[in-house]
Amino acid sequence: MVALIDRSRSVDIVDPAFMADPYPDMARWRREGGVHWIESQHAWCLTRYKDVRQALMDQAALSNDVMRPFIRYAGRSNSVMKHFEEWLTFLDQPMHGRIRSGINAAFLPAAIETMRPLIQEKVAALVSQMLDKSDEPDFVKDFAAFLPAYVIGGMLGVPDEDLQRLAQWSDKLVRFVFISMGENGLNRFFGVIEVLEEMRDYFKELIAKRHDCQGDLVIDALIAASRGGAISDHEVVSTCMLLVLAGNDATTMHLTNSIRALFLHPDQRSVLLDRRHDLAFLRNAIRELMRWDSASFLVIRTARNDYAVGETIIPAGGRIYLCLASANRDETVFENPDMLDLKREEARKVITLGQGIHTCLGSHLIYLISEIAYPIILEKLDGWELANVPLEFTDLTAFRSSRSLPLRYRANHLSKVSA
Repeated sequence: MVALIDRSRSVDIVDPAFMADPYPDMARWRREGGVHWIESQHAWCLTRYKDVRQALMDQAALSNDVMRPFIRYAGRSNSVMKHFEEWLTFLDQPMHGRIRSGINAAFLPAAIETMRPLIQEKVAALVSQMLDKSDEPDFVKDFAAFLPAYVIGGMLGVPDEDLQRLAQWSDKLVRFVFISMGENGLNRFFGVIEVLEEMRDYFKELIAKRHDCQGDLVIDALIAASRGGAISDHEVVSTCMLLVLAGNDATTMHLTNSIRALFLHPDQRSVLLDRRHDLAFLRNAIRELMRWDSASFLVIRTARNDYAVGETIIPAGGRIYLCLASANRDETVFENPDMLDLKREEARKVITLGQGIHTCLGSHLIYLISEIAYPIILEKLDGWELANVPLEFTDLTAFRSSRSLPLRYRANHLSKVSA
């Protein structure tokens, strides 16, 4: 028998009040049973760590191919929608393995490390600009929304004057791919085709210009892989599109959640600042920040056949939400899970960036950006705190973050400085 959540006590995940603070409700969901039916999404939701982790690893039983209904709706002749079929996020084996092995070298730590000078330069410049711009800066609008575009643009050889286009494309794509609650499916569908056409044409032209370059950018590695036959020219364009989406908005939300967490926990903020040169500690702190408030809220799978989770049977074809945010607060895995502890040893178990073959391709980049950005941000924002204003959170089901993060200078800090 399928276990259903008690709807009289449930908070729907499309409710803004739920997204503002989902953790108390998810703790109740874990207590009452790990599998719940979410009526508005027509989906089962897994909330316990062991179930979510198992599902992430179980490629034989669960499919990532959740975009096929949209591709069918567009028609097989619509080549621009076919780019979705080549995004690693939505691929099953063996195609996933072929494309990932063809582009993996471009995302290994040694390759990503070449981005360090650019990231350091942009972080320092953007923080200074943010503080010079206003007495009441907004971390999202003045910093986090810009940094990923510079980084992804640098990886793809996009001129600075075109970075705004990347951000605009990403904003539109994210509302389609990660399911905006405020728009119906038809509006999202027609809007995304236009965006995909613009991106396809742009990257085809950019790739043609760089085809004979012997550069060391990610786009050069992708072009080299296509020349060697590992991936097709069409798949190079598709991967560039995916990087714009996954590298831009997702990184913005990760930075926002992590900095907000540090400002909410001054003791942990001080610990990180004191130990900012301890790389092992810093990387553990990054994992703990991902665990405490996961920007990657959930991922979606489809059951190939009837899928058992404990005593619950999810029928074949069932849509399954794997709630990463809930799994990362599971009290059976993380002691005192609602407490932020940057020294937490079990932070290594965090699953925000996935598991198995679908571990985030850009995970090394996210860690690099974070280990560079956090010390610089905390040093330059000494004396600053969160403004006492209500926050509005994203209306996405798959990602969760605040749309803004206003800051203010502490009055008592200012008095000490003046004295």
